[in-house]
Amino acid sequence: MPRPAPPSSRPVRRAAARAVAAILAAALGAGCTAASGASDGGGAGPATASGGDGASAPSVGPAVSPDPAGSPGGSTGTPVPPASIPYHPTTLAPAPAARPLPAMPCPVATPAAAVTAGAVPPGATPAVGPGAGGPGAGVRPGVVRTAEPTPSTTPSGDAGTTTTTRPSTPTGALDAFLADDRIAGDEVSVSVWIDGVGELAHAPDALLRPASNQKLVTAAGILAYLDPGERLRTDVVATGPVDRGTLHGDIVLVGGGDPSLTKTGPHSVDALAAAVAQLGITKVEGHLLVDEGRFDTERHAPGVPPKWWEDIGSLSALAVDRNWDRLDPSFLTDPALHVGEVFRAALAFKGVAVERDTLYGSGGRGIVLAHTDSATVNEMVNLMLLRSDNFYAEMLVKEVDHRATGRPGTTAGGMALVRRLHAASCAPVPGTDADASGLSYDNRRSARELRTMLQRTQGQPWGSLLFTDLPLVGASSAFGTRLKDPATTGRMRAKGGRLDVARSLSGFTATRSGRSVVFSVIVNGPKVKEAEAAIDRFMIDIASLPI
Repeated sequence: MPRPAPPSSRPVRRAAARAVAAILAAALGAGCTAASGASDGGGAGPATASGGDGASAPSVGPAVSPDPAGSPGGSTGTPVPPASIPYHPTTLAPAPAARPLPAMPCPVATPAAAVTAGAVPPGATPAVGPGAGGPGAGVRPGVVRTAEPTPSTTPSGDAGTTTTTRPSTPTGALDAFLADDRIAGDEVSVSVWIDGVGELAHAPDALLRPASNQKLVTAAGILAYLDPGERLRTDVVATGPVDRGTLHGDIVLVGGGDPSLTKTGPHSVDALAAAVAQLGITKVEGHLLVDEGRFDTERHAPGVPPKWWEDIGSLSALAVDRNWDRLDPSFLTDPALHVGEVFRAALAFKGVAVERDTLYGSGGRGIVLAHTDSATVNEMVNLMLLRSDNFYAEMLVKEVDHRATGRPGTTAGGMALVRRLHAASCAPVPGTDADASGLSYDNRRSARELRTMLQRTQGQPWGSLLFTDLPLVGASSAFGTRLKDPATTGRMRAKGGRLDVARSLSGFTATRSGRSVVFSVIVNGPKVKEAEAAIDRFMIDIASLPI
């Protein structure tokens, strides 16, 4: 049975929806067709809100033939609305199952004593890119200690300090970082792997708040379990036949977990409404049902402060404009019904009147009238990392759980699968996963687990995608003027993280001589705003090493 809207909000929403529908229908009449515009309402909006990059415009669902009696007789190129759509209900095809994890043998540990500064294993090719990390990838030899650093005359670059020299050894770079006043009193976890040298570390297993570096763990899981080339689909389903423009049944908007659906533009509920009108439907006798059953109804992950609920949006398998529309409690706890009212208004604007209320329901059986597809999974992961998009991260990890279990996807279930992936890849992430995005204060990660995880992903079939999805310093907007130095510009791919209690940076780069570097740095504490510049200086020093 459909569950009604909460008593406190249903009368207001119903009255508002009917008023909007009546006004729009009176203004436009019932004669709107597909020619009245799937593009009504303008473009998709700014990239930070639309998320529709690469998404497809809606497709009309059933294959039906126009009624010859209704044909205008001329060949104008305008679609002829069908007189009727017979009702042959079918079950919506289930989403593909989550992909099985590939077998990946673990590396044989190398004793710490065998790893020495400057030693390059025979046959090793220093490089930064997919596969970086060298034969010792995943080895944990301990802190590399070399001779005391010799001062270098290499300019320090724009890293936020007035120092005019750079350390010439790995330990010199680490010592300079740990002595930096900008992290004094903060908790610090460092793990830097330099090909042919080993691990440079400080408190590498300390579990700290990773901020948005949590998205690196999440992104790997999304690319592993979902097909990077697939798209998420939003359907409009009819539960009865269409006869002479009237749908004798309900119309259902079925959420497919797409985080990029918008109100207007080519990938929107407005365009879906236009596709329904193109079929010649002018009246729906039944209800407008919303189906958000693909995911659970937990709207926010635990540990996310309420002040950031606006930033992440209210989570639902059926979301429009990232569910940023309102911040009142009624909407934050029940956004899907509001999305239904947005669709109702769009239908009215296109000349399709829905006679009964907006309720929860299922679109599992019926006929698909129209659908629209998101950008590819990999394109969405790229946007998630480039924009540090919290909403995309949370939605996509729920999709991972839904694919694996067939049940409504949950954050906890999705992150448990992500941990299983990394354990199978010999890069366990034993920290705490309260959410997928890193906004939660309950997350805990260590620099070593993030660095090892990044290294091990490069042996996976999708590892090169994760590498290229990471923002490239100097070539994307993700870092702005940060890390602006010849040693890192165009030579470092990384993900930063910011909370008011944390700063983090993890990714790939290379030394001046070309040795590949995989790194992670996490800082928590009272001076994190200053710590960001100190982290940047440290990584510029590492990338500038002459070794």
